[in-house]
Amino acid sequence: MTVVIVEDEVRIREGIEILLKRMDADYQVVATAENGKIGLEKILQTTPDLIITDLKMPVMDGIEMLTALREAGLQTQAIVLSAYSEFAYAQKAMKLGVKDYLLKPIQRDSFVEALSRVRHQCLTQETTKTALAHSLPSILRQIIMSADSLSEEMEQVLLNRFGIHPSAPVAAVAFFPGVPYDQHRTTLARQIQELFSQWKDGRPILVTIPEKETMLCLILECSQIDALHRWVEVRLGLLRRSWQTPLAAFGWLVSPQLGALCSQFQSLLQWQDWNISKPDVLLIDPQQEEKTLLQIFPDTTAVEKQMQSAICNFDWNRAGQVYRQFAGILDGEQMYTAKSIKDAYVRILWNLLNTAKEVGIPGAASLSYRELLNRLLHSRSRLDLQSILEEVLQLLSEQQHGGEQTLSPLVCRAAMMIREQYSHGITLEELAARMRVTPEYLSTQFHREMGMTFGAYIRDTRTEQAKKLLLGTEKKLYEIAREVGYSDPKYFSRVFREQTGYLPANYRKMHK
Repeated sequence: MTVVIVEDEVRIREGIEILLKRMDADYQVVATAENGKIGLEKILQTTPDLIITDLKMPVMDGIEMLTALREAGLQTQAIVLSAYSEFAYAQKAMKLGVKDYLLKPIQRDSFVEALSRVRHQCLTQETTKTALAHSLPSILRQIIMSADSLSEEMEQVLLNRFGIHPSAPVAAVAFFPGVPYDQHRTTLARQIQELFSQWKDGRPILVTIPEKETMLCLILECSQIDALHRWVEVRLGLLRRSWQTPLAAFGWLVSPQLGALCSQFQSLLQWQDWNISKPDVLLIDPQQEEKTLLQIFPDTTAVEKQMQSAICNFDWNRAGQVYRQFAGILDGEQMYTAKSIKDAYVRILWNLLNTAKEVGIPGAASLSYRELLNRLLHSRSRLDLQSILEEVLQLLSEQQHGGEQTLSPLVCRAAMMIREQYSHGITLEELAARMRVTPEYLSTQFHREMGMTFGAYIRDTRTEQAKKLLLGTEKKLYEIAREVGYSDPKYFSRVFREQTGYLPANYRKMHK
């Protein structure tokens, strides 16, 4: 906020400038003057946001300066300074539109309060000025997002320009897509407008709020709010499945007047995940739902262990069965908080991706946990949550089964035989003899297609199998070492640490 100080006493002038700098870096003193004549020139040159001026000054006093400014068409906010003996001057200043004056000597608290009032007035004027240049949806959006935006000036804009009475009640339907908002915003807006064009009581106005990933259809001047509520429930029930844009949740609010719309909307936002807890609620009405008792979703440790075991054995049927058992908990009579349900899905997702990556499923490392997590956190229905986990399970299953499709039949068969007999210490010579090729030819082809030597592939296969056993079973370390082809547990631990950076026991502990 730019400021010009006009004061004939140097001590007071400099004191005000120092105080402004200490209060807030936003206050920028662009000029000072010792009388009204110099002040008038500098104010017209700089057009500041605020003038702080004394009333009685030599050459030209504060009243004369403010009068000249108003005649020049400059309506800058002003704080005037006066003494008790100058009250008549202060009255004249009030008539010129000055809304604050301070008595000398200036008290810091009074000065801070006056600045706060002026700043609020400046913001209000700027909001009103901006509103005059914008459409009705833009103005309503300001009111929805800011409780302080509906000033007296704004009310006059709504009444005189748009014929809207700010004191009239407002009904609204909120649309929470639960899908990437930007991808469907245009289609969703068209569908909402088509729907509410069929309602004839009141003025439906669509307001988009991208930062909240929400759209609101306000129905102004509606005289049949209860009938509107019933109509909306019926129409949404019929159209929910047929709309091109998948919608996860709908919210309902009624505000007694436009000024209360911001607080009502902020309250409704806290309920946008309600369909995760209660999927049978078509139109979320906080006043009807706030008495519902919810529990915290049960611990998922057992589910995570079962999922780990299934993935380590590439048993995708079992993995799907474990997931369906987990999701089936939600189908019972007990209802859970949306946050705890989302948290459970996040833990299952992390466990799923981390295990798939550790056991070497092709493409698992390329899946973006951050992107999937973002989708989970922005989900607005159980269907959204379920589709994400099912999509990941299907993708991992397909990648695991299709990981070797580019290999030649010779190398593909060799890799399969290694995985079947790695624990018995099969050699390159034995494998080549079984496949009726020379060891040199098999070694060359294997390295060319697999990108590693025969020995490295056996070592990696043993390490990957050891990971599966560490994560998916409770077997002792010496049992795992023997099962993957190492007779010496210490040598097994050394090789495992060289491959993974962890001792087997630490690796198991880290992933539990």
